[in-house]
Amino acid sequence: MYICNGVAFKVVLQIKKSIFVVLLIICLGRAEAQLFEITGKVIDENNLPLPGAVVYLHELNIGVQTDKEGNYKLSPIKQGTYHLHINLIGYKPKTQTLKLSNENLNINFRLRPSSLELNSVLIEESLTKAGQAQQTQPVNVVDADMMLRYANASFAKILEVVPGVSSINTGMGVSKPVIRGMGFNRVVVAENGIKQEGQQWGGDHGLEIDQFNVERVEVIKGPSSIMYGSDGIGGVVNIRPPAFPENNTVSSSALLTYRSVNDMVGASAMAGVNK
Repeated sequence: MYICNGVAFKVVLQIKKSIFVVLLIICLGRAEAQLFEITGKVIDENNLPLPGAVVYLHELNIGVQTDKEGNYKLSPIKQGTYHLHINLIGYKPKTQTLKLSNENLNINFRLRPSSLELNSVLIEESLTKAGQAQQTQPVNVVDADMMLRYANASFAKILEVVPGVSSINTGMGVSKPVIRGMGFNRVVVAENGIKQEGQQWGGDHGLEIDQFNVERVEVIKGPSSIMYGSDGIGGVVNIRPPAFPENNTVSSSALLTYRSVNDMVGASAMAGVNK
């Protein structure tokens, strides 16, 4: 009787495990299938479509441009609460909080024109009468063409084309920017709005970025760099994300670099499509 009861108990336990596994697979499959889409149209005050408006979903870091009829579509998206941003040059941007629960959303947006007015300009012969915060602060831009032209150098070395910028190099693999003689934790390096904190600890710590994935860099010098924090007293290296590709376009690129000094080989391939 003891053996029979033990066998029966094992059979029942095995059946329960099988049922649990089946229910788990069904639940996971159902959860994975709960994908939705957000669609709509962007129009102006006269109900005319606005093509080229950027519709951006903040939490998922995805976005699209409206077509010729002003329509947009974001998919696939899981259940949750999101913030949707709509931007178009010449119009006031809009932000709306959305909640996806059990169905797709169709939301239209009406943008209002936005006009920019310049304040009066006062020109004086003495620079001492105006504070540094009131003076024009230039921003030096290093674009993708220049990055490709000097692809055989490190990222910090490429920035030396900007006046007042040099670099600290430790061998062939570690380099960091120096702006007007200041480096380490006196220079802010931001990529997609996120500060890179690794390069400030010592001479052997370089920038934690992929130099092949940089398309636009803004080098900010002067008092305006303090807007990025007290550690930006020397300057700011702001790495900007690439712009959204145009509708119905496909782009690709490949880059291969080789250095015979230390047998270094670097390769990068990128592709973009918007349809």
